[in-house]
Amino acid sequence: MVQAWGLRCVVALCLYLFWSPIGAAQNVNYDRLARAEQMLQSGQSRRAEAYLLYLTRETSQAGIYLDALTKAIKRHPWQVTGGFALRPSSNANRAATARVFETSSGDFEIENGGESQASVGLQLSAGVAYRWAVKRGRVVSVTGNLSRTAYEDADISHWDASLSADYRIYSADDDWRFGLQISSARFGDAGSDRDTIGARVVWTHRGEVDRTITLRAEHRDYLTKDNLDGPYVYGAAGWAQRVDDNGYSWGLSVERSLPDLGYQRYWGVGVRADYRTEITDNIQGGITASMTARRYNEDFSGVDYARRDDIAKIGLTLSDDRIEFLGATPTFGCTYTRHGSNISLYETDYVDCQIGFDYRF
Repeated sequence: MVQAWGLRCVVALCLYLFWSPIGAAQNVNYDRLARAEQMLQSGQSRRAEAYLLYLTRETSQAGIYLDALTKAIKRHPWQVTGGFALRPSSNANRAATARVFETSSGDFEIENGGESQASVGLQLSAGVAYRWAVKRGRVVSVTGNLSRTAYEDADISHWDASLSADYRIYSADDDWRFGLQISSARFGDAGSDRDTIGARVVWTHRGEVDRTITLRAEHRDYLTKDNLDGPYVYGAAGWAQRVDDNGYSWGLSVERSLPDLGYQRYWGVGVRADYRTEITDNIQGGITASMTARRYNEDFSGVDYARRDDIAKIGLTLSDDRIEFLGATPTFGCTYTRHGSNISLYETDYVDCQIGFDYRF
């Protein structure tokens, strides 16, 4: 009882010190600000920020909640993430299904063709971000991420690192994000090592149905395969809606890859759909599906036709709030991928699963 009253007093004092200037002489629902303050006091800064951003949908008081969001970010500018996961795969080395590549010059045996390697990987990841709330609804952030995925086969184990800077603009209905990013991937087999530098713009409109448009342009640099170097451009439009305990999202995408090697250049178009629901009070589940078609510019080496790829994916996820490890609830998921191609070198299929724990501070 004493502790409960003590918490209420702390929340009331913080409301007076931090929030009262925001809502002075305005018709503000202080119960909502008190709820956000309780989240902040209990170390749930991400949840508090998401809640305040949700409240901006009430356009008559959007400025009040944007001011509160700005103050919350100033009080908690650091964000730290971490996680680990087991990643079983039926074909971790992404071996082609076929054993032979038939060309106009004869048949050639495909390296590892038909020899898929089932393996379980361990992934460790960490990230840190610092935000500057420069004024109402304007936030600058710098984020760094590092992950290590290790398999029994060192050639397919890899490090991934990225550093990004973003400028975000929040308003009552819309969010804008302008960002720059550099990233690197290093594999045990150095032939897949690459560096990427790029820029992105993301616009989100919040409403009964949320809408998002993403544009991304980057340059890829392969350290030992110079003929694969080149620009890559991606654009997508997405929609999301929540109805009671059910969440729906769907989207379209288009991509263009322009490496130096002409027969590896392609256009791609894709569609996706996701459904998530509360199965019980404790169990959440989801299903996702996507299809991507890629059409290449020039005849592939050794044949008199261009490469055509069709990629289909379907996945399932489950989590149970009653299961907890070191303060986190694990998420279990599996995705089946069928990568069809008229070039047997690239035709493959596999099931990737993950049992993962994510931590946010």
